[in-house]
Amino acid sequence: MNTIAALSAEDFSFELEAEEQSAIEGASRSEFAYHMLRIALQRGVFKPGQRLREVELSTALNVSRTPIREALHRLANDGLLTISANKGVAVAQLDIQQVMELYTMREILEGAAAALAATRASDMEVILMQQLLDEDRQSAADDYARHALMNRRFHRTIYQAAHNPYLLRSLDGLRDAMALLGKTTLSDPTRWHTALEEHQAMVDAIKNRDAAEAEKLARSHVQNALKERMKQFML
Repeated sequence: MNTIAALSAEDFSFELEAEEQSAIEGASRSEFAYHMLRIALQRGVFKPGQRLREVELSTALNVSRTPIREALHRLANDGLLTISANKGVAVAQLDIQQVMELYTMREILEGAAAALAATRASDMEVILMQQLLDEDRQSAADDYARHALMNRRFHRTIYQAAHNPYLLRSLDGLRDAMALLGKTTLSDPTRWHTALEEHQAMVDAIKNRDAAEAEKLARSHVQNALKERMKQFML
């Protein structure tokens, strides 16, 4: 069922990563709206199936409705939104089969990224992975938004440490699709603690330059995330 939720500027007050900030600096109003809505989708601001209204988005982002309309159509072309004459604009929803296919691709790509990082990561990149992991450990157990942010940064560091631009672009595309899954699986405290242990094992394998072990651990990590995701689907 499609839902309607009032939106405000507060919904877009999330912290921007450096590359996200760079994308919106000096951008046209249409580009600004597109990037902010895309980031909001990735942050989980909108729920799958949620209806979006141009007038509310226009007010929240302080731009006219024309750039909002252009951005919504671009996001629909990206497969992140649906547009229909009867129901208007809504966040796309994935069925179970699509979720399974998405995680299959994630397992392959993240396994490859971890394996490459084990052979190509600089010492400073490995140190950064450990720092991000240690910082996440200091977060409050119920700070789900913080867990999701640190998780994105951790995985992004591994992607970049693979030093393969083609793989990075593929993973970026996958990240957009992952935004359609709804709330993070790290909202379960047990899963968060387990994920931290899995992340540490991945860092250790990368630090030891063991590509086979790093790939195996990354694949297992994604498989465990899928199991948690399926639990959410069954609720």
